[in-house]
Amino acid sequence: MKIKDITEMYETEKVKKEKANIKLRSYKDKILKCAACINQLKNSRFILSKTVKEYSENIPKWQNDLIKASKVLDEQLSKVNTENSSLKERLQLADEQINQLTETLKYSENTKNKISELSSTNNLLQLEIIKLKEQLDKAIQDNSKVNKELSIVYDESKDSARKIADLSEKNRKYQKEIDKLKIENNDLSDSLKRETHNNESNTNLLLQIKALESEKSILVKEKLNARDSVLDLENKNKVLVDQVTSLTTEIQTINSQLQRITQEKLVLEKNHKADKEGEVNMLKCEIRSLQEQCDRFKKEYDDLQDLNGILREEVETLKLSLEQPKDECDNLSDLNASLQADVVKLETKLAAYKQENSSLLSEVKESRNKIKEYDSLLLEYENVKSNLLSYKTENSELLNEMKEINQVLKERGEAISKLQKAIAEMELLVETLEKDRDNVIQDKSDLQKKIDSLENTLKNAEQKTQESNDYTNQLIAERDNAMKALDSKEDYIASLKTEMDKLKQQNSTPTEIPMEDNMSTSTISKAEEYARMKDLDETFEEKYSKLRIFALKLKKKLNETVTQMQNSEQDKARLEKLLNEKAILESKLDAPLNQDVIDGTDRDEHSGKDLQEKIEKLTVALEAAKQDCSELEKVKAELTSKSQQLASEMESHKVTKDNLEKARRDVKKKNVLSLEMEDYERSMKELTSKMEENKKKMVQMESIIDTQEATIIAMKTQIKLLEEQIKTEETQCRHLKEELQHALEEIKEKDNIISVKNGIISKLEQDLEDEKRKNEESDMELTAVLSDKEKVIMSLAEEKAELNNKVKRMEFKCAELKENIQILNIELADLKTEYTSYKVRAQAVLRQNQMVDHSQEEQLKEEMAALKAQIETLTLKLATAQEQLAEQRSETENGRRRAAEASNEATRAQQRTARLHTDLTRLSQQLESERAQHKLQISTLTQCYKTQINELETKLQKETENLKKQLMVVQNENTTVSALGMSQEPHNSHYMLPVIPKDENSDGEMDINVSMIPREEGEGSESAPSPPPSKSYMTAAGSSRSPVPLERLLEEGVPDDEALDTASLALTPEQEISDLKRKLLAQQQRVKHVTVLLSESERECARRWQLSELLKAELRRARGADHSAHNAEYMKNVTLKFLTLPPGDERGRLVPVLQKILTLTQEETQKIQAIAKGMDPNPGKGWGSYLPWPGSK
Repeated sequence: MKIKDITEMYETEKVKKEKANIKLRSYKDKILKCAACINQLKNSRFILSKTVKEYSENIPKWQNDLIKASKVLDEQLSKVNTENSSLKERLQLADEQINQLTETLKYSENTKNKISELSSTNNLLQLEIIKLKEQLDKAIQDNSKVNKELSIVYDESKDSARKIADLSEKNRKYQKEIDKLKIENNDLSDSLKRETHNNESNTNLLLQIKALESEKSILVKEKLNARDSVLDLENKNKVLVDQVTSLTTEIQTINSQLQRITQEKLVLEKNHKADKEGEVNMLKCEIRSLQEQCDRFKKEYDDLQDLNGILREEVETLKLSLEQPKDECDNLSDLNASLQADVVKLETKLAAYKQENSSLLSEVKESRNKIKEYDSLLLEYENVKSNLLSYKTENSELLNEMKEINQVLKERGEAISKLQKAIAEMELLVETLEKDRDNVIQDKSDLQKKIDSLENTLKNAEQKTQESNDYTNQLIAERDNAMKALDSKEDYIASLKTEMDKLKQQNSTPTEIPMEDNMSTSTISKAEEYARMKDLDETFEEKYSKLRIFALKLKKKLNETVTQMQNSEQDKARLEKLLNEKAILESKLDAPLNQDVIDGTDRDEHSGKDLQEKIEKLTVALEAAKQDCSELEKVKAELTSKSQQLASEMESHKVTKDNLEKARRDVKKKNVLSLEMEDYERSMKELTSKMEENKKKMVQMESIIDTQEATIIAMKTQIKLLEEQIKTEETQCRHLKEELQHALEEIKEKDNIISVKNGIISKLEQDLEDEKRKNEESDMELTAVLSDKEKVIMSLAEEKAELNNKVKRMEFKCAELKENIQILNIELADLKTEYTSYKVRAQAVLRQNQMVDHSQEEQLKEEMAALKAQIETLTLKLATAQEQLAEQRSETENGRRRAAEASNEATRAQQRTARLHTDLTRLSQQLESERAQHKLQISTLTQCYKTQINELETKLQKETENLKKQLMVVQNENTTVSALGMSQEPHNSHYMLPVIPKDENSDGEMDINVSMIPREEGEGSESAPSPPPSKSYMTAAGSSRSPVPLERLLEEGVPDDEALDTASLALTPEQEISDLKRKLLAQQQRVKHVTVLLSESERECARRWQLSELLKAELRRARGADHSAHNAEYMKNVTLKFLTLPPGDERGRLVPVLQKILTLTQEETQKIQAIAKGMDPNPGKGWGSYLPWPGSK
């Protein structure tokens, strides 16, 4: 029974042992898988961080590339502008070619004689030349068609002149050249039309220059007239000054007379006081009347002064009217007529005044005795003196005004001189342009050759531009979608990162290490967790790989879009430039006085548009022909010189603008003067009314005029001078009228020109609107074409795949058919050989058996017929097979072509893969460098562990030596024990020391007391306190043998006990029992050993995982510090404020800021919030809890 129980126990232990082996192997596989998963996670995270770094580094590079591309575009636009300017100048210089047309026509007449000697193919050219002659005759009659026909004649004559030399060498190719000539004739006719248009614009410019010259001459005439008028006014002023002096002399004479009269008065008063009191009374009455007359004379004197002021004002008005002769010519004529009437009236009045003077003289003789009259005259004398002083001041003011008028005239003369200088500069520019024409003719001859080659590429380039525009729109849409997808994926990655951080935090919570002896289910839960993490990492890696592929595609598309956007931006820049030029021209048209210049600019606009169309074609051709850079470098050198000329033209244009602004200011001044003239006319009307009143007063002053005969004589001389001045003014008025008529005619012409230009502007605006509509329609068509293109590309890709599959199928079919044909050929050959042998046999049989029955012959005939039918069917099969072969060959050829195309695509793909390989090599190098760093870190850690293990080994050796001494003491004490006890000692020794094999290669690692090492608590396992170590185990562990490390144990596995089983068969039952007990103890100790090693491995994994997390966090912080160094000062200020502030609300407000800056987890934020409130989040812990080093117990 005992044996049965022992055998059962042995079998159960065997089963347990097998299960333990299976579990160990599964644990080993799981651990290896976990290590692989960890490595994959590390690699994937490293690659992710690397890609994020690369993208963050590439973003500024891409920005710089875009900035550089924009700069390159600006440079190209400037180059295109310079090219446009040079081409404009060249096309303007094409006018000289028209002069050369006459010479070329003469040369064409000479060539006709040569062409008549050529073959019949040349007759076609002669007929065309005769037609051209007829067209030229018609062109002489119809001037409107001259330019077109001359262009055709010039083109054809040029072509004929070029081809006469070629016809002598290449008569066979002449018909082809005729076709080319016709095409070139059409092109050149168009170009000559444009040139004629340019000629018209140039003629218009010449007309404008002539108009400016005429205006200049008119201004010069006006200036001269103004000078004459100023001289006349100065003469008038002198005359007035003479009048004033004469009046002063008269006043002096009157004063002397008054003194005489006063003396006479005194004498008379002494003599005739008593005698003539009655007469005195009479005289008093007369004195009163004389006083009244004196008052009247004073009033008249005042009126004369007013008249003098009015005349001065009229002088000023005349000066102003000289500045504005167009508006005041009619007024001057009326004034002249009124002045003539006044002069006639004055002459009549002078005659009356003479008579009155004679009567007054007699009255004055009688009034010498009238003394009181002269007292009043003394008072009047003082008043006159004051009036004279006022007149002097007014005269000085008038002189100052005259000086100001002279300054104004000088400024106008300077403006006219500036205009003359501008006209001279324009003439110089015209001369330079004419010189440039000669250069452009030579350049044009070179360019025409290039244009012929470039015109073919124009169509391809236009198609390419359309395709590129479509493709750019598509790429822009794809880029927007890709950016949206990237944003969504980045959000998803961020959420995954947060989940990973949470999981890491959950995993990295500090675990207590209880003392256990039994196995836990932690490894199973860990395996499940690792499997789950592996699935997450696989999905993460797949997403990352997809993102990377997508990013590479986006990069390629971005590069393509950049190139295509450059082309589109160039086109847009051209259109914007045209619109800007149009706006500038419209702003110029608004100027009222620069209408003649605007006419030229409008005409230049027409020519400019034609030129711009031509330039656009040429630019497209130049873009397509960038390979011919060596030829274009010469053109660029010419363009630089032309750009300088353009700059000089722009400066002259600015000067003309300044002149226009000055002219506007002058017009404003003239408007102000017109208002002043209206005020002067009103004052003149008032003065006329006053003059009538003064005339009435003059009637009363007839008695006093006798005393002023001397003054009348002076007045006569003045009247003569005034008559002469009136005559000169009449002549001036006639000239002014004529000039006014000319000015009115010119104004009418300019109004007509303005109306024409307004019509042209409206047409241009309509054309612009039409072009905008066409552009919008073309954009809509482009979008439709893009969608169609995408559909076509998808369908072509599907067809390509189907065709590749078909090719493969057809190749298989071809191989099968070839095999079938070979088999059929073999069968045919066999049939032929059989048939020939059969024929020979049949003939032999027939010869031998000529007397055979007819039935056999019939059978043979039937067989022959059947064989023939078989042969026919086989030949038909062969024909069908050959046809199928031919079809399959054609299909195979098509397949080969497609395969060649596919191979080209494969080469492209290989190039892409090569690029990817280079990227991979670069990444692998970076990984290797980081691996080396990790190896260094691991080596340092292993050295630390080794030192700790050596210390533990020394401790263990000391303990083992003490235990050995104790054993020796125990053995000496047990010598008195019986033989049975002695026989049982080896069994006990077997029980005490479990046999655990120690490898030579273990190097003394892990010599640790197994019972003293606690079992780590795994996830999912219940924490139970481990029992204290038993004495027997302590004695067993006191041996010199150490536990085997986990890696070696997993590699070796559990040793087989088959040899022990065979040896145990020869033992007694008691020995077998003891043997089995020993094995049980060994297995139990091995299981414990395995559990300890597993716990250690789990602990090391957890520790390394925590270290890796800390390292990653530090790396992230370091990278964040590198990327956001500018935020370091802000972070420093926030942390200092947080540390220095007392616990409270202000400190709590800084917690979210620190959370954003330092990217803290929830637990860390809770801890910081507790610190901000003044609480201690972990009072029992220190800094050492963050890094659980091994050996620190």
